[in-house]
Amino acid sequence: MKLSNSLAMPSSTSLLLVLFSMATAIAVHAQQLPALRQNMDYVEAHRMLLNSGWQMVGNNVMHCQHGGSLQRAVCNAGFTNVKECGATGYCSYSWSNAEGVGLITTSFGGRHSYDGTLAGWGLR
Repeated sequence: MKLSNSLAMPSSTSLLLVLFSMATAIAVHAQQLPALRQNMDYVEAHRMLLNSGWQMVGNNVMHCQHGGSLQRAVCNAGFTNVKECGATGYCSYSWSNAEGVGLITTSFGGRHSYDGTLAGWGLR
């Protein structure tokens, strides 16, 4: 029985091109988190996020001036994406990737929290 051309199997070259196109589209639209580790140095985690294309959200000087002393110290050190700092020494920071996906990171310890460790993170 002879198959018509419309039912013929695609060539391996065609399949490879389709797979490559799909993989490229997925890679372009799926910005990955860097290899963050709990308790790693927060300055290093911050740098890794910036180098991976994540953007700090909330670069608002007025917001920094109205926070507590810890939050002001964090802002003055250049971590202007700080959302808030608690009396317990934890600070949270806002991020966004190119697709608009949000990320919250949390630091703890050190003299001003940002010079402490990465306590956690989560997509939002």
